[in-house]
Amino acid sequence: MKKFTTACQIFAVAAVGLPAQTTHIVGPGGLPQIRDALAIAAPGDTILVQPGTYAHFRATVGVQIRAQTPGNVQVQWDQAFAPGCSSNPFCALTEGATQLAPPAGQTLTLVGLEFPAGATPVFGGMVRNRLEVLGGRVVLDQCVVESIAPNALAVVNATLHLIGGEYGRPASSLVPFGTTVAMRAMNAAITAVGTRFVGSSPWIVSSGNVPAEAIVLSDSSMVGSRIDARGGRVVTGGSSANGISTDGGSLWLSDSHLQGGGSDSCAVVGSAAVAVARCTFGSGATGCPSLPSTALLGVAPPPAPTPGQTFGLHWQTEPNSLVGVLWSFDLATRPLSIFSQPWWAPANSPTAGLFVADAQGQANGGWLLPNSQSLVGIAIWFHSFSGTSLPLSTAPVVGGVIR
Repeated sequence: MKKFTTACQIFAVAAVGLPAQTTHIVGPGGLPQIRDALAIAAPGDTILVQPGTYAHFRATVGVQIRAQTPGNVQVQWDQAFAPGCSSNPFCALTEGATQLAPPAGQTLTLVGLEFPAGATPVFGGMVRNRLEVLGGRVVLDQCVVESIAPNALAVVNATLHLIGGEYGRPASSLVPFGTTVAMRAMNAAITAVGTRFVGSSPWIVSSGNVPAEAIVLSDSSMVGSRIDARGGRVVTGGSSANGISTDGGSLWLSDSHLQGGGSDSCAVVGSAAVAVARCTFGSGATGCPSLPSTALLGVAPPPAPTPGQTFGLHWQTEPNSLVGVLWSFDLATRPLSIFSQPWWAPANSPTAGLFVADAQGQANGGWLLPNSQSLVGIAIWFHSFSGTSLPLSTAPVVGGVIR
């Protein structure tokens, strides 16, 4: 794997000029809650969360909320921070969600947080834990959201970048009641790499208790690579759910596994413009829509950027195609006519390298990050494209917070 030291030297020099950030510690010896840190955080700050369980929160500033130990930080709805629920009959309809809505021009990043499938009885109803992205630009890096709410992850009027993580319910966990779509998006732009989506599978079918899709997209775009999307099924018989349902928008998926919940459902249905490359499909119903195959650039889930370590990328594309890579410290939304999919690199982003895929369409690249702890907490993003003619194909954004 070739190491491009020139790009790393440029990166190291550029990082020196970034504004200083403040780190707010949450947990023993620090602030008691994530919401307490958000109340004093400025854009670009880091909120470092020690292992433990913390109350739900609403984040409206572009910061990093990072688990000190990924997988050991849980966020759960806490009635202590919603005292009106004890006498509010509508509480179960309006409460339960951790909400993310950074302002325009800022990026809110969550790293390694988990949202367990909790439910709290209040005033005759059940408040269900879940996550909502309600605007702005958000990155969810290695996060897990399990829920028995109608949507584990809801995305509305927002841009969302998913790196790894799991949403919905694990395939081995059967939901005894309720219907949960893993991710529902409306008027959203999404990229995902190495992410798993699983719709709920109830024991029996009853009113309000049916299998759910893994992903539901309405007037949204999604670019995914190496994702796993599985619709729910019913244990004791009955119909199953499709894997992905769309209503308008666009969907590009490469090197992914897609399936409905059973032989009576489909991997992908709906009215979106859909294109796939090198995907596998579970057994589905007769007459499922034929998905057009096209030349798409896929990228494998990379390791987390680490000082002194090589950040390596592996692409899959058409044989002998060129793969170009740019890098940046931030993300942007820039639809460009030379690309088939959305492009997320800010203007004037430096070039990181140019590669040539082999006869099997595989290409590899690597960058040795400077061995400096001063880089921890800085986000670096890699934007890749390929093709032999216009428009070119882009891959989902990869990279993340250096840690």
